[in-house]
Amino acid sequence: MLIDRKHTPWFFVTLLLSVATVALYLWDAPNHPSGPAGNTVLGIVFGSVALAIMLFLVALGLKRRVPHWRLGSAASWMRAHIWLGLLTPLLVALHGAFKLGGTMTTVLWLLLAVVWLSGVFGLLLQQALPTMLRHSVRQETVAQQLGRELDSLILLAEGKTQTMGKRIRVVTSGIVQRCVGLSLHETVPPLEGDALDDKAVAALVKRNDPIPGAEPIRRFYLDEVRPFLRGDTRAKLNDLSSSEAMFESVRTSSPTHLHKSVDQLETLCQRRRELLRQRMLMRLLMTWLFVHAPLSWALVLGSIVHGIIALRY
Repeated sequence: MLIDRKHTPWFFVTLLLSVATVALYLWDAPNHPSGPAGNTVLGIVFGSVALAIMLFLVALGLKRRVPHWRLGSAASWMRAHIWLGLLTPLLVALHGAFKLGGTMTTVLWLLLAVVWLSGVFGLLLQQALPTMLRHSVRQETVAQQLGRELDSLILLAEGKTQTMGKRIRVVTSGIVQRCVGLSLHETVPPLEGDALDDKAVAALVKRNDPIPGAEPIRRFYLDEVRPFLRGDTRAKLNDLSSSEAMFESVRTSSPTHLHKSVDQLETLCQRRRELLRQRMLMRLLMTWLFVHAPLSWALVLGSIVHGIIALRY
């Protein structure tokens, strides 16, 4: 969730609650000769409120799994999750009078620190992620479709360059459209030099004839493009600058009537790099969630056990 103007009321409420709780703590402290502690009335109140907030915070996960719960919008829950989560360490510190205590409370303090810091990291990550995606991925894909789209790039590339023995044909979407209605016996109009127009190339494709000048593209596709699209991490095309230089070299060594096909192959490679970048960012976000959520539940369960033991003994 992005921090915008809608968070302003939550910021001031959190700030007001922080000041009020500290003032209440300072007002009550002189009433205890041995100093404030977690077993005082105010200490128990602080601890109970902190535990209630923790229960609410982990309930966000349940709210996401049961979206038909009509208990406020998901955005409102998320704002409350952020700002009440930021307030929780202060309440816990006031509950324990800023002391670590025994072994169990020390462990709970460590858990709270990790959960709180991971929450702050996740919040910062969510602020930066949209900008990172916007600048590095021109067309974002739904996370569940990433694998399928990566696989489809291979099929598209195979459609652009199909090897047929020692012959090769380079088929582009524009050429395929122009193939419709062409006669198998249509003659290829002669052009100056090695340049062919789309109609001439389409006629060659229709007759399954080799296209002049396509051999460098065939070699480049088999040696570089196909391994890259199939996931070879050592492929030179993984690097943007190397990719641009290699495609420019192929484009220079190819006749002009095949430049469109080279451009389309370059677009497919660029699209793969974008999808890989998006997958990396999505995995980073999921890794954070897999760390933050289980530790949050561990903190809540440990806090409940701590509360029961403290009240009973």
